Amino acid sequence: MSNNLLYLEELLRKAQNIILPTNSIDDVKYVLNKKIKKTCFLSVKFKDIESYCIPICNRYEFIDPKIIQFSIDLIDKKLIYNLDIDQIDLQQKRKKLKKLFIKYSKNLPKPISMAILKSKSTRRFKKELGIK
Repeated sequence: MSNNLLYLEELLRKAQNIILPTNSIDDVKYVLNKKIKKTCFLSVKFKDIESYCIPICNRYEFIDPKIIQFSIDLIDKKLIYNLDIDQIDLQQKRKKLKKLFIKYSKNLPKPISMAILKSKSTRRFKKELGIK
């Protein structure tokens, strides 16, 4: 039975890779894409060079509060303070990340359920046909 489960797990893993392929080549292409760099990463000044190294988007190029929180934690834990980074610029980026986190972490309105849509359309048809 365990061989069958291992085989099933392998098939599921292959199916998952077909549906959402993730490998190192795709990751490198993602990071090197200039459009994504400017929209999904914040820049930080290393000495005289500006580098995009603070992520704010997920893999699907949507601004994600979890990724923003990760970036804030990265700055808070001083993991990148050891490098030759402009500290004033880094603090400004931290403030910007906090604002983005507050903006994107709010609860979004939920879509109208199908039952409500159906009842509204039924009422409209009845009103148009003159049925009570």
